[in-house]
Amino acid sequence: MDVKLLCLDIDGTILDSRKELTDRTRQAVVFVRERGVKVFLASGRSLPGLKELLDRLDLAKNCICMNGALVYADGKEIRRSGLAPDMVEEILETAAKYDSQVFFAGVDFNLTNKPLEGKMADAVRKGSLRGDYIIRTNPSEFRAEVERLEGQILKAGVKELEESNFQRMREDLEAFGNLHIAKSDTHFVDINSASCTKWLGVKAAADYLGIPICDVMCIGDNENDKEMIAKAGIGVAMGNADPCVKRVAYYVTGTNDEDGAADAIHYFLYGVQ
Repeated sequence: MDVKLLCLDIDGTILDSRKELTDRTRQAVVFVRERGVKVFLASGRSLPGLKELLDRLDLAKNCICMNGALVYADGKEIRRSGLAPDMVEEILETAAKYDSQVFFAGVDFNLTNKPLEGKMADAVRKGSLRGDYIIRTNPSEFRAEVERLEGQILKAGVKELEESNFQRMREDLEAFGNLHIAKSDTHFVDINSASCTKWLGVKAAADYLGIPICDVMCIGDNENDKEMIAKAGIGVAMGNADPCVKRVAYYVTGTNDEDGAADAIHYFLYGVQ
């Protein structure tokens, strides 16, 4: 296999547990890009949330955003897939049922109904996550904001800290049948339309570039990475990956705190361990 397209998840993959990009991982990515390999970030984040990393890795605008809802190649938008109003309503009703925090994202906005706390707040303070969230804690104001943004919402997320509620909430969302649900972090699920996944974003990028899937390498760690890792020519799971991701991977590398992504890049592209 001759790797021509490298797609990298961010959180839990090229960022360590402190949400930082190490010099070794950055150098590995820059090294392959300078040698002609096309490199794309593939994330649940929106485009503004990727900007700093795109700049640091000198990737221009090559990215698969919001789990494939928005894909850019060479600075050009090549794919967009949003949430229909009935899907948004289903998500609103489910989040309200469990009093969960819900997020809606579009090209240039992130909206939520509760203040940012925990790891998300820490990431904003560090600058590794965008800090311009629209926060509407009043239910009526939040719904009005959602209605104002109708037709622009590409992805949603729900955060639920209570484990028993988390499982029931996920089952309720899956029961609708028209949503793609994938765990992206502890107590957090990403929600897209059923026709929208990171894998379809990877495939759109490969098709646009004229690169066969057998020459695509994907690296990731969580449920929203599972399909792209299973279907890529080389699918690599991080050492810290969810067991379901490791099971479908061609190769399991080190953890994100061990520069596992850099190790996989060196091993598969240059035969260096």
